[in-house]
Amino acid sequence: MAPDVCASDVCALFDGNSLAHRAYHAMPRLWTHRGEPNHAVYGFAAMLLKALGQLRPACAAIAWDTPSPTFRHAAFEGYKAQRSAPPRDLYPQVGRIRDLAEALGLACLSQDGYEADDLLASLAVQAAADGFEVVVVTGDTDALQLVGPGVRVLTPVKGLSEVVLYDEAAVRARCGVAPIQVADLKALGGDPSDNIPGVPGIGARTAARLLAEFGDLETLLASTDRLPPRYRDVLLAHTEALRRNRELTTMRFDAPVRFEPTTCRLDDRDRPAVVAHLRSFGLGRLADRLPDPNAPPRPTRPPRPRRPPAAASAQLPLFG
Repeated sequence: MAPDVCASDVCALFDGNSLAHRAYHAMPRLWTHRGEPNHAVYGFAAMLLKALGQLRPACAAIAWDTPSPTFRHAAFEGYKAQRSAPPRDLYPQVGRIRDLAEALGLACLSQDGYEADDLLASLAVQAAADGFEVVVVTGDTDALQLVGPGVRVLTPVKGLSEVVLYDEAAVRARCGVAPIQVADLKALGGDPSDNIPGVPGIGARTAARLLAEFGDLETLLASTDRLPPRYRDVLLAHTEALRRNRELTTMRFDAPVRFEPTTCRLDDRDRPAVVAHLRSFGLGRLADRLPDPNAPPRPTRPPRPRRPPAAASAQLPLFG
């Protein structure tokens, strides 16, 4: 069991696009008194305030995607090609979400050419190196590769009603591999959410079994003579695609962002301004969920691993 998360040394990093899309699809349709769609704002705000209340971080930031293509699109034309355009009524809601986040004191970060994932990864390793206990809040399982000393991942499940906190044991229980092997697992087995094709005939379970035996993708490719012909032949035929896949699935730690605790401290939040923002968005009823900076920390523990790996945790309520 990993140690408790203490408010004094927690850095919370949020995946803005992932959580906004989840809120949009999980919540029933809501509108402001001006007739503007508001359900994604409500869901995101409720989730954000609950996470801040449970984690009580010393600092926090939100990473956002930009519309510009990334190095992954250049490497693979089909990257995320199956995704339809975001709903038109989500765009204005994202603007209001960012306004609220900034009012709460969260730094909002984005960088052309990089995904929010890469900003989160780069910030996470920097914050952990500075001695913070990092919690990455995202709906994207790619982030499980970040889990390790000083870094855990919190993911919503069942819409927005519950969350799972992943430590290394929980990642193994869900994926069958260590966090450091998650990118190789997705390279071998594919990742439909990003339109990354896996190796034909090798699904997630077989990929996990191969990685358990050989450790990583390069060692596996160098050891094909030890494999049954049905695996050897298909791996040799897809070697180039596998290496490309690994480039696509690996989160970057060298994005041009810098973790600066002083720019994302939550100690000096202007509570009246946050309440005013909530009311202007028609969300005044969420004002009583604002975390009290003077309240004692509430320890948050990782889940107990369990199998099968549908959800490797005892789940934590996010609302209520």
